[in-house]
Order: sequence, then structure tokens, then C-alpha cells
Amino acid sequence: METLLDPNQQLSLTDLVVYYYKVQPKLKYHEIVSIINQHHGKHLTLRNLKNICAKQSLSRKCNVTHEQLCEAIRNEIGTSLSLVGYRQMYENLTLKYNINTSKEKVRLALLTVDPEGVEQRRSRTIQRRSYYTDGPGHIFHIDGNDKLKQWGFAIHGGIDGFSRKILWLSVSTTNNEPIAVANLFLNCVKRFLVAPKILRMDNGTENVHCNRLQEFFTGEDNRCINSVSVRNQRIESFWSRLKRYRTNWWIQLFRTMESEGLFNGELESHKELLLFCFMPVIQRELNDMLSTWNRRSVRQSNVSPGGKPDILFHVPATVGYSFQGTPVELEDINVASDLIGIIQQPFFKSKELYDLLMSYSVLHGLSQFNNAEDSLENYVRLLNLLQNDGVYF
Repeated sequence: METLLDPNQQLSLTDLVVYYYKVQPKLKYHEIVSIINQHHGKHLTLRNLKNICAKQSLSRKCNVTHEQLCEAIRNEIGTSLSLVGYRQMYENLTLKYNINTSKEKVRLALLTVDPEGVEQRRSRTIQRRSYYTDGPGHIFHIDGNDKLKQWGFAIHGGIDGFSRKILWLSVSTTNNEPIAVANLFLNCVKRFLVAPKILRMDNGTENVHCNRLQEFFTGEDNRCINSVSVRNQRIESFWSRLKRYRTNWWIQLFRTMESEGLFNGELESHKELLLFCFMPVIQRELNDMLSTWNRRSVRQSNVSPGGKPDILFHVPATVGYSFQGTPVELEDINVASDLIGIIQQPFFKSKELYDLLMSYSVLHGLSQFNNAEDSLENYVRLLNLLQNDGVYF
């Protein structure tokens, strides 16, 4: 979900203030003023903002106790969020539970609940490289992530180099099928009606259609940078964080299932069952990661401004930059769609096995796949049911 509302939406100044005041993670006062003035074309001063907040009884006082905060953190560290630090935990808690608190209180609560994890994270260091770009839309970085691929889950993502806004984050059964990758890029262009000035990606054959789309949208044939994966700096940096905070947890879960005899990677039926039970949950976690990431505050460097990715991307004037992307007409996007072909991201490999699993789920009332615990429980139940019936497994 985007942080910023559609500027064409007819809302009063008060309604806009109330909405942006309640956005989680919280926006700073000067960010709210900049968004309303520059994105919505209205006039608002800091003094007016504070007056409206007072009249609407808007408050950001802490509304949660230390014990309640600890309980929320205990719920989250039972998932892949067990690997994140206090800053990302703060962003996830405020977004998911809609609570008002401070990063310092989250840090103390996390230290209470998970002191061993805090100590492990303190020992890590990151060596950063310099990165230069002219503004949002100047460079889009796209790439596939194969960390969960041995279990059938292929992740693909795109990120804006300037703002660090994640443009898409998708899991399916493939991230090296040219049409599937092209459709992700095409959906992004259709969503924002812009193409990047430069598209950076790997040398792989999965990107051949993206090369052609970029050339078609920009009208130039030198607007792609193809290089080895490790040189694709922005998206590789994000993949390292995704692995540390999310996919490592899934890797450990799937390896535990293998060691306990619940999963055999040599059996296609087991792979299909794993996809069926865990694909929706992993995609939901990726959606949460995207939403939280785009609303978090990124640090300022000597060559890059700090701020929230959503605001840096949509309202770059707040930090003295302008949008560098190429506007694209919807008609051109439709022409490209007809030429490339629209497909749904594949979420199963065998239609026969998928239909069988769906039938068993309906027959036995297995409709809840809300989290990893539900998915694991349903996986075991389906595996036992099918083995007892002597079907494939």
C-alpha cells in the first residue's frame, strides 16, 4: 500500500492532515506539510498543521505499556521477524498493531524479550560503498533471489536507486522465465505511468524482454545496464537484508522439516504440497516487508538524502531533487502488453497436483493459511491424509 494518497482525490485540508498524521510509521510534521503542499497542491503551514491537530484531538502519546510491548514482540519473534533489530521491529509494530511508542521503548522491550538476539546483532558490521544517482526514476534495479529456490520458491524484486523504494516483491515458482519477469516490470510501469531513465539488471536471458520494453518506453537503445549480479548494488544490498531478517528464518524451518522427515526435495509431490501451503504466507510476509520498508526512514549519506522511500520517490522536491523517469502513455503500455503477453505469476508447477490439494483442503476444511504455524499444521495434515489414501505421496 502506498503511503501517499492519489492527488486527484478530492479531500479537504483537514481530512488530509488527519490521514497523514495517522500514517504508520509516523510522519514528521515537516514531512506532512511538504506532502500536502507539493503532492496535493494545497497550502499548509506548520502552525496551521498544529492547529488542525489540536482541534481534531490528534495525539501521539504512548498508548502501550512495557508489558504489552514485550508481548507484541514475543508474538513477532516467533516468526521470521526474530532476526530484525529494534528499528525495523519498531516499524513493524507501529504498522501492524497501530500503536504509539518510541524506538527507545522498543529497544528496551526487545532487550528484555530477546537479549541473546540483541547481542548477536551488535557484533555485526556493514561496509558501505558510495552510490550516486540524480533522483527518483533515474535507475531502477531489478533482480531475482534464489535463496529459497531449492524448496520451489523463487523471489523477484525491483527497487528505485535514489529513494530505495521497493517497487515490487513477488514470490512464484520461477524468476528466470522472461515473460514472467517482463510482466513484473510492465506492471510497475503501468502502476506509476513512468519508465526509469536507466534499467539495471543481470546479464541473464530472463531479462531479454525487459531490455526490449525499456527501449520501447524510452525510445533509446542505451538505457539498460547489464552486468554481473554483485554489481547491481541497490538490489543486492536489499537482498542481504531480506536474507538476514526474513529468508534465513524460512531456510531454517524448511531444513528442520527435511531433518524430521516431513519434506523430501526429491519428490515433486512434496514440493507441490510445500508450495501450496507456504506460498500465500511467504507472499504476505513479502508484502509486509515492502510496506514497512517503504515507510521506514533511510539514513542520509554524503551523496544521498535521508527520508522515507515513499516520500523520496513521490515528492523528491522535499529534498531538492526532481523525478528523472520517462513518462509513459497508457496506450503504449497496452501495446507492450499485447506484444509480450500478460500472464499470472505461476504459483504451482503441476495443475493436476494443485487441483488435488485444493480438493482435499475444501473437503477437510483446511482454509486457514494465515501464518507459518497454520501452514505447517495444514501441510502435515494434508501429507498424512494423502499418504493414508495412497495418493502420490
